[in-house]
Amino acid sequence: MANFRTSVKLTISGDKINYSHPVLFIGSCFSNSIGNWLIENRFNCLVNPFGTIYNPVSIAKSLEQIIDNKIYGESDLFHYKGLWFSLSHYTLFSDTNKDKCLALINQEIQSAHQFIKQCNWMIITPGTAFVYLFSQTGEIVANCHKLPAAFFSSRMLSVHEIVTGQINLINRLRVINPNLKIIYTLSPVRHISRGHEMNCVSKSILRLAIYEIQNQVNDCYYFPAYEIVMDELRDYRFYATDMIHISDTAIAYIRERFGEMFLDQTALSFIFDLKPLIAARNHQLLRSNRRELELFILYYKRLIAKLSDKYPFIDFNSDIKYVSVLESTQ
Repeated sequence: MANFRTSVKLTISGDKINYSHPVLFIGSCFSNSIGNWLIENRFNCLVNPFGTIYNPVSIAKSLEQIIDNKIYGESDLFHYKGLWFSLSHYTLFSDTNKDKCLALINQEIQSAHQFIKQCNWMIITPGTAFVYLFSQTGEIVANCHKLPAAFFSSRMLSVHEIVTGQINLINRLRVINPNLKIIYTLSPVRHISRGHEMNCVSKSILRLAIYEIQNQVNDCYYFPAYEIVMDELRDYRFYATDMIHISDTAIAYIRERFGEMFLDQTALSFIFDLKPLIAARNHQLLRSNRRELELFILYYKRLIAKLSDKYPFIDFNSDIKYVSVLESTQ
């Protein structure tokens, strides 16, 4: 039979992620997509402790602050139109209350500082080589927070800047975590605010930088998410309605390919076996129907028991608590 698509050949890693491995994701919204999927499937993951970050300089800066266990104070925040926020963080950290903003930022850094010292894997997902610099300080920011354009200048990073910054970062990471393995992946989401041509330039700079980093650093891998979207999923049915972001179907396919390349066989088997439990958890119950609720609780308990017997190393406490809450409503 004729082959009607171009498949991306994966270089299957000899090192695999398993359920004993904590994994840290940092970078673009693509980190959220893969990281939250693994969390749903019971992996121990920390996803974007600074929120979504797109450029590699800000990614490196955030990780360095996590290594240093930096404590943010008022001088690290910006106040504009009633909101307090950090130019190094995503908008989810913003608050009208300065103390709440600082508390959330510092809590995430402290948690990430402990996590980063014992995680086995780090997945870094830059999205653009284009950066914005805050005019008052000249520093590259992670997020402009819809401040006036006059507050910023902009430029494109060079391959050399990215490579130097990332290698310095990796050296620091491996002082506190010598066995850390790193996976880079280039976000497949296009950044076209400056045109398609500049998006291609930006992506090519990132891809070449990652290639150079791999050549200079041990235990450093690349997952070809960008190439999979460009070649295997080059049809608009795999895109969201904005025709820029990829669809849920495409994300699910890329997750499968990531699993194929980096997850061990036990993890892949568990993800398959867990699907009925996830589907049941997402089911909208009509709690006023007592009989339906009783049958659902019985079904859910059986699923937990079956999975616990087969995978005794997995923690099902959240599912047990979920059942207890349902039983209390009977």
